[in-house]
Amino acid sequence: MSIFPFFRVLPSVLPSVLPSVLPSVLPSVFAFFVCAATSAVFGQAAVAPSAAVPSDAPTPPTRIVVSLPENPVEIAPTIYGQMLEDCNDRVIYDGAVGKNGEARPHVDRLLRDLDIPVVRWPGGTFVLEYQWERGVGPVDERPTVPVRCWGGVENHRFGTDEFLAWCERVDTAPYINLNANLHPDPEIGGSLEKSLAWIEYVVGDASTPGGQKRAKNGRVEPYDVRYWCVGNEEWGGFGQGVRLNAAQYAALLDVWATAIRARFPDLELLGVGNKAAWDETVLDRCGAKIDWLTQHYYVNARIVDGKLVSPDSTLFAPAQTEAHLRKLAKIVEAANVRLNRKERPIRLSVDEWNCRHSVSQSGSPSRFTRKDDRRLYDCVVVAGTLNAFVRTSPTVAMGTYIFPVNGHGVVKTVGENDAYPTALYPIFQTYRRKIVGVRCDAAVDGPGVRSADVKFALEGDASGEKTELPATLPYLDVVAASPDATSLNVAVVNRSSTETQVANVELPEGYVPVVKSELVADGIDAANDAEKRDAVVLKSSPVDAAERSFAVPPCGFLLLECRRDVAK
Repeated sequence: MSIFPFFRVLPSVLPSVLPSVLPSVLPSVFAFFVCAATSAVFGQAAVAPSAAVPSDAPTPPTRIVVSLPENPVEIAPTIYGQMLEDCNDRVIYDGAVGKNGEARPHVDRLLRDLDIPVVRWPGGTFVLEYQWERGVGPVDERPTVPVRCWGGVENHRFGTDEFLAWCERVDTAPYINLNANLHPDPEIGGSLEKSLAWIEYVVGDASTPGGQKRAKNGRVEPYDVRYWCVGNEEWGGFGQGVRLNAAQYAALLDVWATAIRARFPDLELLGVGNKAAWDETVLDRCGAKIDWLTQHYYVNARIVDGKLVSPDSTLFAPAQTEAHLRKLAKIVEAANVRLNRKERPIRLSVDEWNCRHSVSQSGSPSRFTRKDDRRLYDCVVVAGTLNAFVRTSPTVAMGTYIFPVNGHGVVKTVGENDAYPTALYPIFQTYRRKIVGVRCDAAVDGPGVRSADVKFALEGDASGEKTELPATLPYLDVVAASPDATSLNVAVVNRSSTETQVANVELPEGYVPVVKSELVADGIDAANDAEKRDAVVLKSSPVDAAERSFAVPPCGFLLLECRRDVAK
């Protein structure tokens, strides 16, 4: 932003206004010049501390400069994936499928319209006790067993063949987790032999023992399952899992990956990631044998009497997720160089993430629940996390949100034959359709918060890990993408829970805005429910080609679709 027009008018107005306005505006003017000077010296966005702006003054606009990249990077569509796990919250049974595993066309239809690129199953913590053999064959002969980690029971009616058939119905790619738990009880723990048999059952030719078993159960042709992960959160020892340190897990993964590669060389193997030191240990030993490291991040939302407490801690938490991913990306990229993995580089998969709600009434303890409605502020967390994935492409190339149905859900079911989209639905749908193709550059300069002042409500792999964050985090979080040679889409998220932010958008030469889509809601606590299903909706409207200034309400979301004037 140029400050020279200000100097041109200053001599004519200064004598008449200076005595009356100087005491009230001097702090703001001083902050303005400090901010402008900082931007000029360091060549990056600078945000004046909010304390320098009078409380009754309007929030200054945010300048967003979108440009086409010099080195184009494709956004991996697999960052928009989902995950299924039987966690006793109607995610699978009485959720994605009926109570006995029967198909639910009304749910399938909603999920198909999301165009989900990949779905992870069967967990999660649950996989650390899952025995795949119980979930194949005649359904009436499958056992019902207690779920030790989450409570409830597993009736195995939604087993391997049912999951893969479900993937075909909703048109998504399957990703299967293997039970690598070293628990001594064979009714709980996994083994390499069991996992090799499971892989063969899924992808083996009909002439193999596993393929013959699959054919006997009604599927002659092998399934196309590309992604297989060895274990889940072995660093934590959650549920029935045996806790391992980095060296122990790397040794296990080395043996398992060697054996799986020998028999199934075309599969993509995922190893469990965690903090930086863990990832370095795993890559040092197994980097030549795996294709992915998994990472897990959980944003927390504390809700008292129906209101979000400490909103900045929740709404800005994806910034710390991004900072940790950037730290890990350097480790992964160094391993790719060391191992000369140019053609098939190792990537990061964030295969567990969401915004968890802890709910309480005044004076009572907070209680974690997956059943709480998804609200407008959850949209900020989800969009902010997806923005982090987009900006850390191509090293971050997969993400699977938990969960698509009911618990934390993108879709919620009502009874046996009804379902509706939650507030999150238009976010996932919009990003999957519009923030695709080539990632574009989006520079943001505007008001925000000091990162040092935010206590990020984030659990998982970034907990306790030192990360490098920008000194200031603008309220408006922005990404841009070019799906094709003539289109450009800009996604804007307002991380302020109280103030409308004005976005002044500068587009590349020749591009003009055509359509804007905005989340419409009555306050940041708004949520869709069975009675009112349009409390949070995305509404689109045409835009004048000359319009460049857009107001984004608290916790608001804006998608600006632009087109290049090919005549020029």
